Amino acid sequence: MTIGDKVLYLVTHIDTPIPRHRHWALQWRLERKRCFADTHPAVRVLETTTSVNNYESPFLINPGPRTTSATPEGNLAVFPVAKLTLEQRKELEQIAWNVGVVRPDGEFNCQNWAAAVLAVAVARGMLKEVAVLEVLNEALKDQPSGYLPAVPLADAQ
Repeated sequence: MTIGDKVLYLVTHIDTPIPRHRHWALQWRLERKRCFADTHPAVRVLETTTSVNNYESPFLINPGPRTTSATPEGNLAVFPVAKLTLEQRKELEQIAWNVGVVRPDGEFNCQNWAAAVLAVAVARGMLKEVAVLEVLNEALKDQPSGYLPAVPLADAQ
């Protein structure tokens, strides 16, 4: 791993016992400046979220890549996918911007979106198909064996 490379993780919230109802996001940890060393780590997040308006039922939105605190909200399983260079991470963000979302219909959800982002990255040669399939299959298990950190990605690099 060279300087600037980051591990891409699939993060899943495992508070619900039904695997297809769990939220998925793609994340990597960002470097903290020395003056912020005692704060929660920051992560770059690619995910869809649910939005509700006054006229219709909940729907998915793609808020775009964003940086946030890695403060845990519930129980998480974290799966390393691959090490990516800065250029690859920028390309993954562009892929995420261009993968569409559809109204939740009992089938399509954030998991389909995250898997589609990873599939495009595989098609472009950024990720290995075998590694992505292993991570996706593990994340869909009733009891995933993913790394369960107290503070997600706090010590992972």
